[in-house]
Amino acid sequence: YFAAACIFYATNGVRNTKTDELIGTDFVPPLWDNTDEWIVNDDYCTWFGITCFLDIHTDEDQQLQMDEQEIIEIQLFNNTLYGTWPNEVGLLGEKLVTID
Repeated sequence: YFAAACIFYATNGVRNTKTDELIGTDFVPPLWDNTDEWIVNDDYCTWFGITCFLDIHTDEDQQLQMDEQEIIEIQLFNNTLYGTWPNEVGLLGEKLVTID
């Protein structure tokens, strides 16, 4: 949850003091086009552009993924991100296979 939330705040998903600090308050960058479920839903796997599960057909592997709830894809291409990609994304580890 923490690393994904850092993406939201660092790339101007919502205006905040960190992005104001980096770009100043004279310029107002655009907000994200789609913020569906971001931050307001504790289940980050439901957030727009976040994938936690692969399309797996074996029950055992699917259950393992559901138990782990690890982010494997971040698909936010063309969503008007503005700012600096946060270092905290590294906390997602080796299971993260796609950033777009």
